Amino acid sequence: MFPWYLMWAPYFAPQWTSPLGGAVTQAFSLDAFFGAIDPGAGNGNVERAVFNYASYGRQIGTLSDTVALLLNVVDVSPAVSPETADLYRNKLVSQITPEKAAQTIEQFVETYRGIEAIKDEFKQSRVGTVARILDTMKEVDLKIIERVVQDRLWEERNPRQ
Repeated sequence: MFPWYLMWAPYFAPQWTSPLGGAVTQAFSLDAFFGAIDPGAGNGNVERAVFNYASYGRQIGTLSDTVALLLNVVDVSPAVSPETADLYRNKLVSQITPEKAAQTIEQFVETYRGIEAIKDEFKQSRVGTVARILDTMKEVDLKIIERVVQDRLWEERNPRQ
């Protein structure tokens, strides 16, 4: 039997932990996030480059300002409830000045052009990579790849049930 004071001594007392009660570590990084994007949902490398150019917050802010600007131009009050129409007239229409409208349009166009340039760059890079691969392949390899592509297309058109 050991003395009662050893239970409170951190260096001498036995350490009891429940299952999975030890140290837990988890990596939080952009590599883990963008690397986990499903290929059917998008290209992780493109998403990372776009995020580095304009973060999600900046993209959403630009789109929100642009939609507010469009709502300033289009009268939607007949199509919405009276409460929404009052909120719309008081909040959106009165806040947008011509200077703010011009700034919003410029910011939207700049963000759009930047993102499209990134996508074009990745598309050209991908096309160049495929062209280099095809140059090094033999005719037999190309016939095998053609068959695989045909099989994949058939599977997409005729899913298993």
